[in-house]
Amino acid sequence: MTTPLPFAWPYLLVFWSVCLWVFIPEIRMVRQALVIAPIPAEDRGSLHVLLAGFGAALMMALLLSILAPQATFPGNRAVWFFLGLLTLISGGLLRRHCFRVLGTLFNGAVTIHADHQVIEAGAYRWVRHPAYSAGQLIILGMALSLGNWLSVVVAFVVGFFAYSYRAHVEEQALLAALGAPYARFMAARRRFIPSIW
Repeated sequence: MTTPLPFAWPYLLVFWSVCLWVFIPEIRMVRQALVIAPIPAEDRGSLHVLLAGFGAALMMALLLSILAPQATFPGNRAVWFFLGLLTLISGGLLRRHCFRVLGTLFNGAVTIHADHQVIEAGAYRWVRHPAYSAGQLIILGMALSLGNWLSVVVAFVVGFFAYSYRAHVEEQALLAALGAPYARFMAARRRFIPSIW
């Protein structure tokens, strides 16, 4: 059995350092959503679905990289590892961009604030949910780093369904709270990928 590079020396140092950089702000936000503040009704369980889906996607990717070595990408494993690492870093950078653009409106749980407004700056000019696109890039990057195409497919599909549910819940809450301005925002841009979907 060949050890996936995120668990092999010296690749593991780079991979897990990047993961720490990506996930420390996420852990703080989720902790606040789960422990410090009560989860609002408008969340409709989407935070739990998202956390379970994200965790399941990564766990399945890891297991498949070990249990299905026949699905290893062809060619140099280090190339796939670094492609995954760049994708992971891109997702982390896009998430941080969304944190800055939304400011206090960015929460772990779907939350409607009294002063809530439609934000059309930054990446929100092109898609409705760039932070969720970033989350999918993070999942994709971690799976690519494992060097297994089956890991990539399964992780992406599981993550996609979790983020799609979350986006649907958020859109319904924002439509109910903001009405026509949010409906216009939705009509003018795609959900996750500019001009595609």
